[in-house]
Amino acid sequence: MAAYKGHPQVVSILAKVSNKSFRDQNGRSCLHVAAIADAATDASRNDTVKALLVENMPIDVKDRFGETPLHLAIQKDARSVVETLVLSGADISTDSRDRDGHSILNMAVEGASATKNAAKLLLEAKADVETRDSRGLAPLICASHFLKGNPDTMELLLNEGADSNAKDRLQRNPLHYAILPFKSQIPIMMVELLLNGGANIDARDGLGRTPLHLASEGWYPSSETVECLLKRGANVKAKTETGMTPLHVVVETGLGRRYRAELLLGAGAPIDVRNWNGETPLWLAAKNGHQGVVRCLLHEGADIFQADNAWVLPLEVAEHQGHSGIVEMLLEKQTEFGGEKSGVIVLASLPGLLDGNK
Repeated sequence: MAAYKGHPQVVSILAKVSNKSFRDQNGRSCLHVAAIADAATDASRNDTVKALLVENMPIDVKDRFGETPLHLAIQKDARSVVETLVLSGADISTDSRDRDGHSILNMAVEGASATKNAAKLLLEAKADVETRDSRGLAPLICASHFLKGNPDTMELLLNEGADSNAKDRLQRNPLHYAILPFKSQIPIMMVELLLNGGANIDARDGLGRTPLHLASEGWYPSSETVECLLKRGANVKAKTETGMTPLHVVVETGLGRRYRAELLLGAGAPIDVRNWNGETPLWLAAKNGHQGVVRCLLHEGADIFQADNAWVLPLEVAEHQGHSGIVEMLLEKQTEFGGEKSGVIVLASLPGLLDGNK
């Protein structure tokens, strides 16, 4: 109780006469409890930890979750306690993992309140900058993935020699993780840091996706990221394992599609390239009802007569999906060719059908 409340003087007295091997129901020692003490101040928490260490309380003992006092102090963001434990010789090696395989350094960089303070202490104490956890994640990958808008720790890791091209089990590198499409915020500074640190801008993950594919896929507006990658020379013609280029990805998913499509086309993205289903970007845009993107692609000269592998034209798939505005645009474009190239009679051109879809 004295350790939990953060009473260092009382703890010092009791520690002299108490059983140092005592554990609570979670297998935690007094030092575990003191590291996350509900103390009045951070200073009293730290003084309590110091008092226990003076009395030779075991520093690296693990609870039933495999966590040492240092693990808990990092989770608590108890910076002064982290410093005390590290300077007192707490184990920061790759052997010091919790039950879930999380390393000390990874835990320090991926916490919700993570700053570079804990990571700096660990690196100064010679923590392995390339240690992997049970997920195969290196600290730089964790920093890229979990830190939102705070590039300090990433910069610290890079300065300490972290591999900017380290890959996890899914073959994703830190740049992939910084741009993952479900993230609501993609700090451009983090992307720039990784690129300046030597990250391969065209690295492919296990599905053949490059960072530009992921930036193009973003469900949140990510045009700034696309612009950044294009300025740094990202390959706009790269294909995934299923033959998808970044332009295919843009027209199929996410917000801000038209502007991102314009960016890619301006950088030389092939407009009539087909994926493994034979679908062009125009075909996908017509299928998904992205009218603004269809207008953009038509303006840039997309071929309206490119059918997929099942010989379905963009006009036919738009008609089938009930996208009347797109059907009208494609019909208008078809008339410029006199309707001669299609070789089919499309249902969308029958009288009265479009009226019901408007």
